[in-house]
Amino acid sequence: TESKLGNFQSALQYLRRAVAIDEQLVKEYPDDVLHRMDLSFGLSDTGYTLRRMGKLEEALQYYRRVLPIRREMAEADPKDHRAQRAHSTTWARIGGILGDLGRTTEAMEALRQAFRIRWPRGLAALDQAEDVEVAEVLADFGDVQFQDYERTRNAASLRQARIWYQRSDAIFRR
Repeated sequence: TESKLGNFQSALQYLRRAVAIDEQLVKEYPDDVLHRMDLSFGLSDTGYTLRRMGKLEEALQYYRRVLPIRREMAEADPKDHRAQRAHSTTWARIGGILGDLGRTTEAMEALRQAFRIRWPRGLAALDQAEDVEVAEVLADFGDVQFQDYERTRNAASLRQARIWYQRSDAIFRR
């Protein structure tokens, strides 16, 4: 809540304390799934706050620490939609940060990974999709391509951004 109010330094201080506690609990109780899940949320919230503060490399490090925890949870129960969504969201956030850093190729691959996890049937299954999450990930693809265009003035990146945005917009309009 502190980070939503704009008091990022204070939020970061509390989040880092929470992460330290969660790390200790995971160390003491390594088989407790709830402690690992709490740690993943603390790390993710810290990454989110750091990104909002413009500390992109540090945010990326936190999201990369989240990834193995969320992957393990998703693989433990492939039918657990919340675990799949959390795993996918982590990849999407990594992709967004990589895009912000100008690492377009890595960003696009991270976003593709997010997409494959959450929607394994691929883009062909999206023709009837009404899922806002799908539209958001497609918009993320567009954002990365547009950022690449702004850096390189490559017209192909601009065209790709437009295609992703149009696909996203079509879902939002349904």
